[in-house]
Amino acid sequence: PARQTTTVPTQALYFLNDPFFHEQSVLTAKRIRQQDPASDRVGWVFRQLLQREPLAKERAIARQFLDAYPGSEDERWAAYARVLMASNEFIYVD
Repeated sequence: PARQTTTVPTQALYFLNDPFFHEQSVLTAKRIRQQDPASDRVGWVFRQLLQREPLAKERAIARQFLDAYPGSEDERWAAYARVLMASNEFIYVD
């Protein structure tokens, strides 16, 4: 069997609005922040959520995102966790 590729607006709205999804991103951000500040936090979150190391380009994009996102460090990491958790790679098993 093969899964049909579909994208529906309600999927995107779920990730934007669902309290459970936001709560999980906040909890993930807390776990990220428990890592040593000198450690590779981007690598850690990739290993936890996507079970792989980030590519060099993904690391650069993560740094750019985290530097540009407004708010506290916790808010930045929660937003980045939401980005990864809303990705196809996180949602679907290939």
